[in-house]
Amino acid sequence: DRLIEMRENFLPVLEKAGVDLVLSGHSHVYERSYLIDCHYGESDSLKPSMFVDKRVGRDTPYRKPSGLIPHAGTVYSVVGSSSYADKGPLDHPVMAVAKRELGSLLVDVVGNTLTARFITPKGEVLDEYRIVKDATVKRQRECR
Repeated sequence: DRLIEMRENFLPVLEKAGVDLVLSGHSHVYERSYLIDCHYGESDSLKPSMFVDKRVGRDTPYRKPSGLIPHAGTVYSVVGSSSYADKGPLDHPVMAVAKRELGSLLVDVVGNTLTARFITPKGEVLDEYRIVKDATVKRQRECR
């Protein structure tokens, strides 16, 4: 499958570089993952060890080490519903939030904090999360 091949070849490069957030389209929905690492296959290949932080990221932000630390976790967001919301499935176990709603993602970066908000055309915030780079966090993992 071309999608798995893309994930197996491209995502390890991003994760090794310490990327915090990956934005994509394709599906006409809004989906946002937990902070994860090393998941490249089908949904049934997901292991508990691939969740770096399984909190939702709203009230308590995702915390990552300062700098570009390999395999400290990445949030993946599908933002494909700015003009059309599809009826596709919203059941992938890696996703913390999944919405079949029109909207756009606003991303603000101030200092060491990234704040993302999924906002509807009426201005309603349907999802909000933060990623904070914190010098006190020590995390470096390897894919298993």
